[in-house]
Amino acid sequence: FAEYSARFNWDITPSIKLVSITGYLDYDRYFQEDGDGWAVGGFLGNAGSIYGLDAEQFSQELQLHGETGIANWVLGGFYYNDDRTAISTIPEFFGDAIDTTGRIKTESFAGFVSVDAPVTETVSLEAGGRFTNETKELDLIFAFAPDASYEVEVNEFTWRTGANWRPIDPAFFYFNAATGYKSPDFNTTLLFGDASAAAPTEPETSFSLEAGGKLDLGDGRFSLSAAIFRNRVKNKQATVTQIVNDLPVARLFNFGEVEIRGAELEFAGKLAEGLTTKFGVSLLDTEIHAPATTTYSTGPASDVTPIDGNELPATPEYTFNGLVRYDFPEVSAGNFALQGDFNYIADQYFQLDNNERDTQDAYGVLNLRAFWRDSTDRYSVQVFVENVTDTTYASYVGTWNGFDTRYIWWGLPRTWGVRAGVEF
Repeated sequence: FAEYSARFNWDITPSIKLVSITGYLDYDRYFQEDGDGWAVGGFLGNAGSIYGLDAEQFSQELQLHGETGIANWVLGGFYYNDDRTAISTIPEFFGDAIDTTGRIKTESFAGFVSVDAPVTETVSLEAGGRFTNETKELDLIFAFAPDASYEVEVNEFTWRTGANWRPIDPAFFYFNAATGYKSPDFNTTLLFGDASAAAPTEPETSFSLEAGGKLDLGDGRFSLSAAIFRNRVKNKQATVTQIVNDLPVARLFNFGEVEIRGAELEFAGKLAEGLTTKFGVSLLDTEIHAPATTTYSTGPASDVTPIDGNELPATPEYTFNGLVRYDFPEVSAGNFALQGDFNYIADQYFQLDNNERDTQDAYGVLNLRAFWRDSTDRYSVQVFVENVTDTTYASYVGTWNGFDTRYIWWGLPRTWGVRAGVEF
């Protein structure tokens, strides 16, 4: 793994600045898993899957910032190049041969502009647009099937506009409307010679609305923030496992539209000298709109379920979070602080069919921390206990179509430790 980045700023004139942002990433990964963790039985018997990835990407962005008497503006361009090769195989099936090798080349060009203009002393408007041209090429090599290839090119224009209003110094309100898109993609994992399973999806597109505000009280000691939002996504992408020739083949497909609505509320304040608190709540409502013929299959029996009207996976209806921290008065030995924070997450489904098997009931996690920093701010120590109550919870659960095993990504159990740092 190697990652490099560089940023260059040039003040051409007092009111015009050029910014250059360059990035490079070289990434290799090799991963092997035993799907059912058992020496015999299971859908794949004693088969273990092997996955490998060799990825290299380069990006370059140029931004020209300007200020005039009536507006601030940004004009820019972006280039992205990604070349990656992924392998996936099951040695028990294919021996030394590689079942699926997929090489994806991505090249993207974009140009963008944004303007922020004050209308009055308390109101400002902002608007921006971005045009993107992206090309993706896929070359597939199979162990025992003909090779195949796909190519897709998209041209997308996205925009954003908004208004900001500050009627008085402690109060700020905003409204934003924006469009977005997610480029088409390919699935190249364990295709078992079925090239049709790698066919590209259609691009995802979205339209979002958001309004909110922030109010500072008590000379800045307290703040209250609130927001409501709505997002509609078309051609939503997801992966489904299908049985082809008695073998499980993953397919990436567009399943329909998703309506996302929500609200967030956050309170932050200093209740006393050294005592800081922060509490928040989020509400979320999601609904899938799909043709009645769009179904999703999971479980050993390959249960087929229409998904129209279902919730989007991993979208709990509500979450609560909070933090309480006390910073003791400074002493000759340095600065000490105690902190507790928590998260409470409602019930959630993990699969598109919203089956009752692949779910997580509501749960909460409490973390405690103690901090010390010397008076020079050079040395620091943190002692922590995460998941104090040792709550058992899953961050993902899946019983994939045709499999007799369930995959569970367990959350972190009770964990304690010490972190020490020094600044040079």
